[in-house]
Amino acid sequence: VATYIADNQSELLSQQAAEAVSLSMPGREADAIAGDLTDLVARCAALCHFHGIQQPGQNQNRGQKFLLVARAPEARGASALPGQEPLP
Repeated sequence: VATYIADNQSELLSQQAAEAVSLSMPGREADAIAGDLTDLVARCAALCHFHGIQQPGQNQNRGQKFLLVARAPEARGASALPGQEPLP
């Protein structure tokens, strides 16, 4: 995914939004939280049809960065939900 983004950045990165999130977990070490955060971001990204890339080499004291890329799922026939139409 990282190579694809790099090769197509002019088309794909025409819209960007950044948001910083600060999480507090008293009594837990930063190393233990880092692994849990990566898993949490991966699960949330998958549920929302995102692809996630974690920026390598980040200093744990400065936080972690993730690039989330999304595309709406393709319409495949009629919606399974009554009264709903799939996205074009």
